[in-house]
Amino acid sequence: LNPKSHRPLILCEYAHAMGNSLGNFQDYWDIIEKYDLLQGGCIWDWVDQGLEKTNEKSEKFWAYGGDYGDTGTPSDGDFCINGIVYPDRKIKPQTIEMGKVYQNIKFKNFDRTKGTIDVQNEFFFTDLDKYDFAYAVKGNGKVLKTGKFTVSLRPRQKCTVALNGLPNMDKETVDYQIEFEARQKKAEPFLPQGYVVAREQISVKPAVKPVAKPNQGVVSQTDNGDETIFSGKNFSVTFDKNSGLITSYRYKGTEYILDGFGLRPAFWRAPLDNDYGYNSPKLLGKWKEASQQPPVARSFSVDKKENDNVRVVCRYLYPQTRSEWEISYTIFGNGVIKVDNTFEVSDPQTPMIPRVGLRMQLPDSFTRLEYYGRGPWENYIDRRTSCFIGRYEANIADLYEPYVRPQENNHRTDVSWFALTGKKNALLIVADSLLEFNVSNYPLESFDSGDHRDDGRQRPENPQQRHNCDPKPAELVDLFIDYRMMGVGGDHSWGAQPHEEYQINLAPGKISYGFSLIPLDKNANFEKAIKQY
Repeated sequence: LNPKSHRPLILCEYAHAMGNSLGNFQDYWDIIEKYDLLQGGCIWDWVDQGLEKTNEKSEKFWAYGGDYGDTGTPSDGDFCINGIVYPDRKIKPQTIEMGKVYQNIKFKNFDRTKGTIDVQNEFFFTDLDKYDFAYAVKGNGKVLKTGKFTVSLRPRQKCTVALNGLPNMDKETVDYQIEFEARQKKAEPFLPQGYVVAREQISVKPAVKPVAKPNQGVVSQTDNGDETIFSGKNFSVTFDKNSGLITSYRYKGTEYILDGFGLRPAFWRAPLDNDYGYNSPKLLGKWKEASQQPPVARSFSVDKKENDNVRVVCRYLYPQTRSEWEISYTIFGNGVIKVDNTFEVSDPQTPMIPRVGLRMQLPDSFTRLEYYGRGPWENYIDRRTSCFIGRYEANIADLYEPYVRPQENNHRTDVSWFALTGKKNALLIVADSLLEFNVSNYPLESFDSGDHRDDGRQRPENPQQRHNCDPKPAELVDLFIDYRMMGVGGDHSWGAQPHEEYQINLAPGKISYGFSLIPLDKNANFEKAIKQY
């Protein structure tokens, strides 16, 4: 790019929307808007070019290359499944991301002291007096104040607007956000009255996390062969000394751990189309091996702490990646478990990591999700411009994003806390800082197509096509509590990796992160519990 050139440039293909994609799209437009000679580009592609088909089980799915003709028929597989919308024109999370990045009204430089916001009109031919403008101040996700303001601004101009009646935003324990919207005053073709054409969220002041109060309850310890059991009022926690895993976590009679599948380190995600494009199963396959390695604790120790708390520490070694994970559990007398993790990679040649986190499984009696973080739809470290910080709720059963070819889906980022609620009890997870997570009735393995993307060529090592109807929910809740997952990428699907700033590279290096597991009654007040514990 020559910034002194006077020749305009339009990119014929500048973002590839194949599968779970369109990462770093905001980054693209930050550059495009920086230089006048860059006029934009064409996303490849508009729509997934799949055709509806029914299998022998009468299940409908979107068919693509490899689903037609005799075995061995030449095909590019799912390379026609690269749209910004599904074959039936239903939107995807990246559709919303595209709309947010493309909006032509910008809200910038909110000044809390002066109570002002800068509005910028990026249209070339439209005055902003055709829109209604509004703002909402939120604290911990709850609306504290709403207001309206007027903007009359010619194309390619900007102005500063005063906002009247802003509330006090000084409470230390409150996370304050202010949101802006521009809405249609009158209906136009395809745009009803009140339609939001532009929106923005600006962080005013992050919350200061309350200091945890020491618990005075007594934790009892019982050793039973290969098991160590810790118990107190209304709870018990069982560890397997050999694996180091929590095999049982009970609170008021409710079991939180399914079939002994307690927290264990996890480094893998079901590959995306973009991941297969640079052959991640081969390049990063050691991390899949590490994730599938049967948990065996290199060491397992128990220490009594002050206030009658107990600390359990175990270490895991992963020789294939020359890495080590230490996990510490501090158990309090009310059943709360503080989890602290330290993960270190020592080999400079160790490849980048798809994810760094912990995985556990819960009974499917836990059916509801509530969280404070980015949402409401899935988001990733390089695709979250359209996802605002807020408090969201959903049924766990509804979280599956049915990409035409199954792959990683429904991740969440910038999460302060989240809770899973069952018939009688809830499990609240509170981050020390911020974390990421996946929660689903579909195990990760149901989205993983193995070592090769389905390309329709019917190769011996990959004889089957996979479709959106193939993953089936299981009688479980698959939970990942992540430090981070790498980005989804979006430049293209034939070799490009996520941008370096959205990768996880610890070669060598160390990360630490922590959170608390808080067992509660079903109808507990989560915010109150966070302050209390």
